[in-house]
Amino acid sequence: MYTFWYDYIKTRYPTAELLMTDTDSVLFACNTEDIYEDMKSAMDHFDTSDYPKDHPLYSERNKKSLGFFKDETNGSPTAEFVGLRAKCTVSCAINWNRNVARELAKSQSGKTSNTNIIKTPYLVTAKRCLP
Repeated sequence: MYTFWYDYIKTRYPTAELLMTDTDSVLFACNTEDIYEDMKSAMDHFDTSDYPKDHPLYSERNKKSLGFFKDETNGSPTAEFVGLRAKCTVSCAINWNRNVARELAKSQSGKTSNTNIIKTPYLVTAKRCLP
């Protein structure tokens, strides 16, 4: 994971911020026009076999193989993340739709229609716990 973070992520996105790590997970924020377009040129790092079959990055090439990073939201961009402490994190994702993802990426305010955001009661509760 160290090599992926410093040699790939920090090289490609110098202002990327590490939001959370776990034994086998990493969550980061970065500014890019289209993360999926960026991923397309680096598919040797990712397992996208759980993406919807109509997603442009769907591939079984690295399916269930060790050493490849998997997108836990299966191709849906993360809209919000709350990390209160270790093992106490929650996030919500946008229903996968390439046009909505681009709109969100280009939006200055970061707002999108609530009909496209998958929210859970846990996110609302976690946000109330923030100082």
